[in-house]
Amino acid sequence: MAEKGETFSERLRSGYDPLYVETVHAKKFHEHSKYTFDYLLDTHQAWITMLAEERIVPRASAAAVCQALNRLRGLGPEALLPYIPEHQDVYFHMEKWLVKQVGSEHSGYLALGRTRPEPLTRMVLREKLIGAIEASLTLRQKLLDTSEVNIHTVMTGYTHSQPAQATTFGHYLMAVHDPIAEDTRHLEDAYWNVNRNTLGCGAMVGTSFPINRQRIADLLGFDGLIENAHACVASNDFLVVCGTAVVDTMVTISRSAQDINEWCSHEVGMTLSAPQFSDFSSMMPQKYNPAIFERLRFYSSMTVAQAQALPIGLIKSHYADATDISHSMGPAISVLEEATKWMRLYGEVVRTVTLNKERMLHMAQRNFCTISKLTDDVYRRTGLPYRTVHGIVANVVNQALEAGLDATGITAEMVNNAGVKYAGKPVGMTQEEVRHSLDPIAFVESHNVVGGPAPKEVSRMIAAGRQSLAAARERLAQRRARLEEGKRRLEQAVADISR
Repeated sequence: MAEKGETFSERLRSGYDPLYVETVHAKKFHEHSKYTFDYLLDTHQAWITMLAEERIVPRASAAAVCQALNRLRGLGPEALLPYIPEHQDVYFHMEKWLVKQVGSEHSGYLALGRTRPEPLTRMVLREKLIGAIEASLTLRQKLLDTSEVNIHTVMTGYTHSQPAQATTFGHYLMAVHDPIAEDTRHLEDAYWNVNRNTLGCGAMVGTSFPINRQRIADLLGFDGLIENAHACVASNDFLVVCGTAVVDTMVTISRSAQDINEWCSHEVGMTLSAPQFSDFSSMMPQKYNPAIFERLRFYSSMTVAQAQALPIGLIKSHYADATDISHSMGPAISVLEEATKWMRLYGEVVRTVTLNKERMLHMAQRNFCTISKLTDDVYRRTGLPYRTVHGIVANVVNQALEAGLDATGITAEMVNNAGVKYAGKPVGMTQEEVRHSLDPIAFVESHNVVGGPAPKEVSRMIAAGRQSLAAARERLAQRRARLEEGKRRLEQAVADISR
């Protein structure tokens, strides 16, 4: 039995350099103690139970080890302390503890035909993915709810930071919701990729013992297998997809936060962050800072950077069992944990933001964002080539700006004069028709095409979003049930082998 100052390998006869311990082994030990302790207990029990069921090891040895592992589960990771550098990681500290409890003649079977790390990272990441999926679904719920109460909240829609066309805040939020709904699918795909069993792969070619890998998958709640034993230890796709699955959501959140932050400015005055999400100045008493949007923008960007680091860190690693892969667990966990936080925060911030609806409508009435509707109506009335009509209405805008007028100052006379200039004849619109063409509420109502901002169409999209959300929640419940079923099977298998 290895004691303090000794390693578990005859290949290493001297102690580790203290700097190596500090920068690598100690960090990894504490990280794995936090994240993989329970999963290592599960994999130990599943592995030795399967070996006993297949009559590869004595049932008595399997029972002794399983019972000791149950005791250790109750004690927690603190039972593996003190940390001994020569024992490297949690795996060997646990082995040392088991040797003391049941002897190496029983605990030694845990290493039979098995490589050390599999499938712990996958078991950690599937739980983090479930948390991220849940956060995504909660965010979608809040976007749908907030959109529904704002289907009539008319506002300016912007392109290139300039007033473009009239829309509603409800339509805007559905434009945020829909790509996040797609990203939920990316997270679900990542879960499918991650939640497949690699235990039993050996170091890269499996083992000569007649093991049952499907039994392991069932005991640990996996949905299937990574069949190729080499791919089990070499592939990094399950790490990379965890990062890429949240990248677009983080980008969407960051860009939307930038929008709302600008709308909170004194000069725009369309929105106001809730007090519980706002900051104040230590110097300027008047300040009410919507800094939450700056924070969302920054932290979501940092999460994207972490996600990008995953493939970059692995790109020059050999396609085999490599330390690069095992060290990627922490960054992958961080990406999912951070993304989960920012999805939760953004959803609550948007839900509680105050809208200055009068100001939003006032701006939409005056900043020419309904001009494209006037263009459409002139085209309908005259039948002139659309590019000609475009020039007519552009001239009307120039007339208004040169006269210091906003959109409410446009008159039928200005439109008809522009018609004479560009088409040789007046357009023939009345003042009432021009007023209706430029009304942002009428503008929104008229855009009732698929995907448009008309309240009826946005309501339809919201209903479809709720249906999609319900289906996603059902799939999440099924995944959780699969993991719970795995726990029950493992508990029963341990109980059966211990009789």
